[in-house]
Amino acid sequence: MKKLIWLLSCASLIMILTACGNGTASGDNPQSPGSAEVPFMIPTVEDAARPASTADLNLQQQLFMQDLDYMLEVLENNFALFDAAFWIHGMDIRRSIATLQRQVADNPGMDEDDFFAALRREMSEHGAVGDLRIIEPFLHRQNRNVRDFDMFRYEHVLNFYEPRYSDGPHDDWARADIILGLGEGAFLGFIERAALMGAYEVVEDIIAAREIGDFDTARDFIVYALGITAGTPTIQTDIIDDGRIAYMAIYGGGAMGVANQRKLEFYEEIQGFDHLIIDLRGNPSPFWENFRQGVFRPLMTPNERHSVSGFGFTPVGDRHLESVLEDTRNGRMFVTSNFTPGGELLSVSEIIDNFDLPELMAEDMERMDYAFNVHFTTITPRTDDEPAFDGKIWLLTGANTSAGANKAAFFSKELDFATIVGETSRGGWLGPRVWVALPNTGIMFSFDTYYITDSRGRPLEAGVIPHHFNMEGMDALETALALINQGEY
Repeated sequence: MKKLIWLLSCASLIMILTACGNGTASGDNPQSPGSAEVPFMIPTVEDAARPASTADLNLQQQLFMQDLDYMLEVLENNFALFDAAFWIHGMDIRRSIATLQRQVADNPGMDEDDFFAALRREMSEHGAVGDLRIIEPFLHRQNRNVRDFDMFRYEHVLNFYEPRYSDGPHDDWARADIILGLGEGAFLGFIERAALMGAYEVVEDIIAAREIGDFDTARDFIVYALGITAGTPTIQTDIIDDGRIAYMAIYGGGAMGVANQRKLEFYEEIQGFDHLIIDLRGNPSPFWENFRQGVFRPLMTPNERHSVSGFGFTPVGDRHLESVLEDTRNGRMFVTSNFTPGGELLSVSEIIDNFDLPELMAEDMERMDYAFNVHFTTITPRTDDEPAFDGKIWLLTGANTSAGANKAAFFSKELDFATIVGETSRGGWLGPRVWVALPNTGIMFSFDTYYITDSRGRPLEAGVIPHHFNMEGMDALETALALINQGEY
């Protein structure tokens, strides 16, 4: 098994663990690693191989190469989902780094803006697993003053990001630039979500302008699409068959909140119906807690507490995990709605020997050193005499069902809350996060630190497999309606 390499030499890798935008610093106040030398070289895949020698590269190219080597070394030794990213979504991190190295070698005139654009484009596909992503200027600006985020204030990090803050009237201009720079898969994901949320006419203009290289026009249309989706009601309700089948689509986490009176009114309206279909296909929201409060609790049988547990694995050393577990035992841990480590810190073999994990990927465990039990959540229904709706509940999932919506699908299946129909969800879990600054350019990237599984060993980043896949020639809603009419629940 690989051991964690704490890069605390001149390069001073300082890891700041966060959960959903909050966290605590690990270690003393760091110094800027901007002048550090990166003393290693990582082999890359053959068909996208870097140059055999960097002797002919200019100084700027060599600095970019060092940053890429540093990034790969950090990920190989700290990113628990490094291998899983490939079999879950076909994302080969080594190949992506090697592709970037080739681009650097082939472009002696590449500057920091070109390098940043290449990083964004090549790594944009990887954000679907473990939130591995390049930090954008608008996100840096939002977090630079957070007390514990020292790395955001490194001198060489500030020197890179501050000149690149958007001068646009609002963040939508910055987001539009990011969207234009995405890899093909991530770009099409945005297009699909925008279409689902009402911008279906505009997305054709975006695609057409992007294809001919008219990026100014494409950006204008993206800003317009962002405005449309921001104004789209985040809950849409419908009566499909009066007295029998109701439908509710949820497009964002804010819509899930218990404060949204429309949901509760709709539950009242459909009392006595046989079926409620909840559509999460266009929902990438991170806000699982709002789903728990606004959907689970009102619709579950009162006075029944429900708990869900699983396992966590990590290559990260015992110093951090022992501290987290000790803080948990003494009530000092920052509480998140994602999971809480429990029990003792164990070896991977102890977990495998003592629990039945038929869906655990043995290959993924080769890079892990530690394991622990995980308590995900306890759901306590409302104390009312009856649930707000007591008919059959269906949940529709798809490729854009991620983060908090993925959690909703996971708990729905674990607790038999709903019958899930559609496609395997996108995945995503949002655990404690690491921020890393590249030693030369100051460009930052982030990733989640743990490999979290359900009670059978399936990683939650792999998404939730539905009870029923889409029938041939039908989408999820049509399939659910066909199952209802066939009496197959």
